[in-house]
Amino acid sequence: MSTATPRERVLEPFGRRRRLIDFLREFALIAALLGVYKLGRTLAVDEVRQAIGNAWHVWSFERTLRLPSELTFQQEAMRWPSLVTVANIYYAAVHFPATFGFLAWLWWRDRHSYRWYRTVLGVMTAIALAIHIAYPLAPPRMMPSLGFVDTGKLFGPSVYSNSDTDAVTNQFAAMPSLHVGWAVVVAIGVIMVLRTRWRWLVLVHPAATLAVVVATANHYWIDGIVGIMLIIPGVIATRWHPLARMRARRFRFPARASRDDLVPGDDLVERDDLEEPGHADRDNREAAPGGVPSPHSPLSGEDQVQGRLMAAERC
Repeated sequence: MSTATPRERVLEPFGRRRRLIDFLREFALIAALLGVYKLGRTLAVDEVRQAIGNAWHVWSFERTLRLPSELTFQQEAMRWPSLVTVANIYYAAVHFPATFGFLAWLWWRDRHSYRWYRTVLGVMTAIALAIHIAYPLAPPRMMPSLGFVDTGKLFGPSVYSNSDTDAVTNQFAAMPSLHVGWAVVVAIGVIMVLRTRWRWLVLVHPAATLAVVVATANHYWIDGIVGIMLIIPGVIATRWHPLARMRARRFRFPARASRDDLVPGDDLVERDDLEEPGHADRDNREAAPGGVPSPHSPLSGEDQVQGRLMAAERC
């Protein structure tokens, strides 16, 4: 038997319609941003010479920092061809589905958290696009002179065409690695939202992503480091952006929203729940015999004590 009040049953169709509209709007927004990002990546596809030169600079800078050699890491991984094939599949098939699945899960579970993490990912992606355009970088797999191998072409599958440059994707967008940056954000979100001890297993995702992008020679170590550092401006944007603050004030959890269908963002429910001060107190006094509030009423402790004293005086 349903425990919903008559008012909740009346508003339920409106809440469902609002959630559907919100979902479609968010889907369209993310799809549009992804389209702009894909289009923007193509602006540097002809910067071959600069991308190769930047690759040599990055390689030299990493050696100055004494970072582990990506070449040694790839050569060790290639001792197990089946493992490299799995890495190619992981690189091609997990990045986008895992991130969008994470956002969809947050949207249904916690609308506040969804908007926060969506903003972080959006800011990270926008900054990464600017870096892709300003600093084209050839990935290690396009540096055979250093000994790297394109594992996608060698073992399959490959997410790129046979040509080193094409008009569809920008293969000189190695800096930074959004594969790594997004994976870290997903892991942080799952750990912060869930309370089960098994949530820590999600750390396997960013660790595996970092190992995969290096073993497949799609990124340098420093690409992943910069990708993780982009989380910082994303977090700052969620705290100081005026629109983010306005939305944080608007989308508050209703005081009585304990059912799943009463979700943040349903304005009809929120307005109905924000009753005038004293309205609930008056209803409880009228419902109780002799004007004495019920002990189960939502009145303050002081009001309940006064009510009991009045009842005692009558006796």
